[in-house]
Amino acid sequence: MINLINVIIFVLLLATRCIVGQWLERSHYKSMRKGKNELYDIPTIATKVLPEQFDRSAAQIVVDNIVISVDFFKKFIARLRYLVDGRDDSLIDRVRREVTLRMKEQAK
Repeated sequence: MINLINVIIFVLLLATRCIVGQWLERSHYKSMRKGKNELYDIPTIATKVLPEQFDRSAAQIVVDNIVISVDFFKKFIARLRYLVDGRDDSLIDRVRREVTLRMKEQAK
């Protein structure tokens, strides 16, 4: 009986974590989209060599670092996705968007 109660508590905590985590993730992406829309007019180029038609006199170099940690649940889900379709770029995509937004804020 005590083991069944422990399993039920574990499942409830896992479900709560999943629901709250998804809500927090969505709200974070929503704030990033808002920031991206506000800074849309600032062009970005992620390259080592600038294109010939680029106006170099108005260019500014901006550098930033970002560290994002993955919790156990996200790592577990990412590995399941990896088994299904072979790759999971959600964390890489999030980091790229976050650092681009931060660099645009610095450039502004």
